Amino acid sequence: LAILFSLTFSRLMNRRIVRPLERLTESTRRIASGNWDVDIDKSGSDEIGELASVLHQMVLQLREYRRLTDRRLLRSRRRMGEFMDNSPDAIFFVNSRQEATYKNPRARKLWDVLDWEEKFPEELEAGISKVLREGVAFIPGDLGSAMVFTIEGKRFAYLPLITLLDTEDQEGREVAVVLQDVSKMRLANDLKSNLLATVSHEIKTPLTSARMALYLVLDGEIGALNDKQRDLLETTRGDLERLLALLNNILDFARLEAGVARLKFQSTAPGVLMQRVRNEFSQAATRSEEH
Repeated sequence: LAILFSLTFSRLMNRRIVRPLERLTESTRRIASGNWDVDIDKSGSDEIGELASVLHQMVLQLREYRRLTDRRLLRSRRRMGEFMDNSPDAIFFVNSRQEATYKNPRARKLWDVLDWEEKFPEELEAGISKVLREGVAFIPGDLGSAMVFTIEGKRFAYLPLITLLDTEDQEGREVAVVLQDVSKMRLANDLKSNLLATVSHEIKTPLTSARMALYLVLDGEIGALNDKQRDLLETTRGDLERLLALLNNILDFARLEAGVARLKFQSTAPGVLMQRVRNEFSQAATRSEEH
């Protein structure tokens, strides 16, 4: 009887506890490995059945989470793909060996037209190497950093932007190279500078003539002047001198922007600067006191 009871009890334990636990363990193992399409037997009414029911609810929630995540990822990929395909800028992904691993349609067209033969220009290669080595993005500050290419007899200017994509290790780093077409912006900037220089030069010519005429009148070449006339002409001459100095500064800025001239730094005593400011505003201060 004892042996029969033991065999019966063991069989009952195996059928009611051990086997459900084995099935539950196997299901849990498959879930842990990433297989969320597991059918869990939750038919039991005891504690094991309750545990299986809770695990089943958890699997259902994981499936829903995966479905929503897949939809978001798919939407993000679609948006990113549409952005890359329709971007007016040439976008490259470049690995640590300076090989272009990705080119958007604009980049492929530019690559083929310029016939780079799987190699970037030296100027661009130097910027990519620096970003890969130092891990700091290259962001140009002005249009002077633009690269000029000749395409079908026309000159095009592209402003390079290089930023790091992967920072885990230097060997596996990738960078994104964006070439922005700034040809129209650069043309407009050149036109603005040329127009400013031309207008300033055209205004400077009659002002110079007026200043020479004032000098002749003040020197008495035309006739004697009374005190009031001399004071008025002296004030006018001072205004002309300041206006001519302003025009000269504008012309200097235009030359600096065009790269024709460069700044020359020199030491100046603070007292000299203060005296210049005093001379510039002394007449205006005197007239203000009189009024």
